[in-house]
Amino acid sequence: MTRNLLLTLFIILVSLTIGYGQRFRSINDKHPFARANVTYQDDFGFIWFGTREGLIKYDGYSTTEYKKKPGVPTSLPGTQVKSILQVSDSILFIGFDRFGLGQFNRNNGNSRIIHLKEDLDNLHVNSMIKDHTGSIWVGTNDGLYKLDGYSWNKVSKVYSEREGLVSRNVLELYQDDIKNLWIGTDMGIHRLLDGKEIIENPMTNPGFPKEEVINIQEDNDGDLWVSFRQGSCKLYKWDPRKKEFSKDRRFIRDGEFSFTFDENNNIWASSHGRGVYHFKEDEEILYSDKDYSWHGLRAMFTYSVFHDKYHNTWVESDEVFKMPGSNKEFYSIESDKFQVISVYADDDNIWYCSNEPHRWSRREKQSDAYLENVDFTELINPDRERKHKRIYKYDEWGDWVVFTSIRNIYIWDR
Repeated sequence: MTRNLLLTLFIILVSLTIGYGQRFRSINDKHPFARANVTYQDDFGFIWFGTREGLIKYDGYSTTEYKKKPGVPTSLPGTQVKSILQVSDSILFIGFDRFGLGQFNRNNGNSRIIHLKEDLDNLHVNSMIKDHTGSIWVGTNDGLYKLDGYSWNKVSKVYSEREGLVSRNVLELYQDDIKNLWIGTDMGIHRLLDGKEIIENPMTNPGFPKEEVINIQEDNDGDLWVSFRQGSCKLYKWDPRKKEFSKDRRFIRDGEFSFTFDENNNIWASSHGRGVYHFKEDEEILYSDKDYSWHGLRAMFTYSVFHDKYHNTWVESDEVFKMPGSNKEFYSIESDKFQVISVYADDDNIWYCSNEPHRWSRREKQSDAYLENVDFTELINPDRERKHKRIYKYDEWGDWVVFTSIRNIYIWDR
């Protein structure tokens, strides 16, 4: 055997052994749009991408794009979307780079500006959360804001002091399972205890690293994790007993890591320059762009990773990639927009009937009305005849397909 053939067989064997039937697929192959800055899933299951050019809604089959349109006051107030938050069934808050905060109505696609302060020039909205009381918290490059009822209040106006934020550049927000608010800035991690008013910072708590925060997440056991841009280690786990963050030595390596946890409590981490890591209990998998032919992720620089409630993993790079939560995915077959009333599958085709019978070729990936030139004349009553092509049940008999309409049985020679 040649070396290339041996390598191919080895890759196939490894794929079968560790379950690489699941592959990354680029959403942009079918739906081209600008590079995504953030991926968000709403309460209805829709995926929203905040891109460099606006907002994208994705329903699993198609995309709807919303942009800033000059002269249209109800269009998006900005271009680069950095954060998204659902605040009600119909309203999303959209955080922009340089354009502040916007309110988006998903029912009619209209938007308006929300004035956090008078001067909105170069206001970056980096992160947003809705806490257990229903209050909205917004992290910006001008500090932390909170919506109580209908009024916006700046939470901490103290910087580089022993109480409050040590930096006005708030990058990440997260509320843990015991209702504490964690605040990530470019100068370290902070905490606001539930019911308290004083923000702990790296100066008041030596257990808080002073590095720039990239990501804050909880795992399925309720443990809090934080990733940092610099330092000897990039990922830490909060130890409530010692009141400090402890290093995860798997992340003592070069790179910038955004991370999340899947339903099995395994870590997924994006990495600038190396692809995506998947850390299982006793195994480390690197999805490198050099091996994209067998896992599908053709990206060296990945910026963030997101795991949705249907167990799909999404990776943001110059494209958006999705790995399905199982080896099985739904494939949409276009018909004639009528309700499908029967379906049958053989090795070569899928046979189905909506308003009329169709045959979808597995090889050609397209449908045709296979009885287009055949008329069925059904006797509906003694006084009236009607042409009818609706098939209500399929079966097979050797080389034939047997199907029934309203009153008759037909045999179709394949």
